[in-house]
Amino acid sequence: QKKLEVELSLEHDKLLKLQDSNAKLESNVKQLENSKKQLLIELESMRKTVNELRHQLKFCGESVEQEFKQQSQQIIDSAEHQILEQRRLTQNLAQELRCNIQELNAMKRENRALVECISVLKDEKQELEEELKSMKSGLRDHNLEFEMTHIYSNYALDNGRSKSGISLEKHLKGTHAKDDKKIFSFKTI
Repeated sequence: QKKLEVELSLEHDKLLKLQDSNAKLESNVKQLENSKKQLLIELESMRKTVNELRHQLKFCGESVEQEFKQQSQQIIDSAEHQILEQRRLTQNLAQELRCNIQELNAMKRENRALVECISVLKDEKQELEEELKSMKSGLRDHNLEFEMTHIYSNYALDNGRSKSGISLEKHLKGTHAKDDKKIFSFKTI
């Protein structure tokens, strides 16, 4: 009987230990359940945060995309405007260049005409100079013969109607005749 009591006591101790273990396990289970609930709450909060972040990211992405599109369109519009402006300036410069070329060609034609005119004027000047030289030479001969005639005439008049005077008068008549021919030829020139 004592043996049975000892065994019963041992079994009772085991039972108490098991009860303590069960109590600890139940306590641990409750702690785990509480932790689980807390984790679920935190997880839900994190889900909400993630959803908000996704929404914000989507909004930011749309905003950034819209801003990028606007900036890109502005850059494209500015580039197109600059291209059109450069094209207009190029066309104006080309037109101005054509006008300048036309004016230059006209100036070249005028220059050639002036060169030809100057050449003609030089030829005419040379002809006039030669003619003037000829006229001056004829005028000198005429003046010389006129002076000689004047001298012989005075000599004949001073000597009266002498034989030498008559011959001088005849000579003077011949000189006057030559003089008239030279005057005529001078006027013809």
